[in-house]
Amino acid sequence: MEAGVEFLIAQVALQADYLPEYKSDPAWVTAWIEVDGERIDLGAPPSAGRYLVLSAPIGAEARLWVEDDGLAQGLDLRTGAPLDRLEPYYSEPGFWTESEGEFNTLDAYFVSGGRSWTLTCHSNRVEFTRSMWLEDYGWAPEGSVFLQVEFWWCTGEGVYDCGVWTLDTERSLFVRTGSEVWLPTGWTMRDHHSAAHGQRHTAVVEVPATESEFRVDFAPIGELEEAGTGEVFRLGKFPDVFSWNVGF
Repeated sequence: MEAGVEFLIAQVALQADYLPEYKSDPAWVTAWIEVDGERIDLGAPPSAGRYLVLSAPIGAEARLWVEDDGLAQGLDLRTGAPLDRLEPYYSEPGFWTESEGEFNTLDAYFVSGGRSWTLTCHSNRVEFTRSMWLEDYGWAPEGSVFLQVEFWWCTGEGVYDCGVWTLDTERSLFVRTGSEVWLPTGWTMRDHHSAAHGQRHTAVVEVPATESEFRVDFAPIGELEEAGTGEVFRLGKFPDVFSWNVGF
């Protein structure tokens, strides 16, 4: 060894290898070692049980970096301490989908001038998914995770003869974590190809990564555009609010 240089040996824990979401090949991960400010690229991240051996200036910082979909996770090779706290992505609280109860908006009352319509919409399944990364959004902001709320809604052609019932995506849904209230940061709709037609709605809410229990409130606020005339009918009374408690 040259003067002032030492060997640094680190073993990767004997646990399962982790792969990027939606991929099945470790080649999709970029890995490198940073020693005293110098970058040493690796062909692949070290696998479970394997060793890393490198020469480094005595006492110099040595870090292993692994980048997955643009987010780099660091590990101190001397202490094993993580440099970026991403444990929730791999452990508790969990990331999966929960299917909760139904909603049934009975007799929603719409008015315009002296005319009115009464509509009902029913869905027997609402899905809640907690995730760290979404294809359309990328990684959740630091300290946050995504909570998706997905359901079928009675809108579009072929549902009602009278017209189209459109939800107000800025006021229809919100999430509570303790005393905090969180509104959707994104809302998408896609056609649902079935005998009932309608659409699949997906609301995305950024919530704290430290929370695992959520209350979701849904009030079908919106308006009805009458077929043929294009006249807009607004709710004559506030609709029922449906609430679900979901945990991960």
